[in-house]
Amino acid sequence: MAGLIKVHDAVILLRHHAPPPYSNISVRLSKCMDEYTYGECVVDVAKETIRIKINSTVPPIAQLDALMHEWAHALLSTLPDEFEKHNALWGICYARCYSVVFET
Repeated sequence: MAGLIKVHDAVILLRHHAPPPYSNISVRLSKCMDEYTYGECVVDVAKETIRIKINSTVPPIAQLDALMHEWAHALLSTLPDEFEKHNALWGICYARCYSVVFET
């Protein structure tokens, strides 16, 4: 059985197969998050930048899940009414991210 994909490798796959609307996207692992926050996605529309932060203190599978979760939000970054929601459209984006990371 193959090992779990690393966050860095997942980011490369997502950049190529599920690029967000803004190409200026950064992903960082961070210890500076509380134990209940696995990730966050911050968009600066004026600068057309996306910053994703993933909690480095959670297990690797949780880091990957947080990455896919936040990347799904990033895919919706040009839709202000949809960006923060966890609705069907977000679910489709999350499914796309999951497919890219685990089926590519």
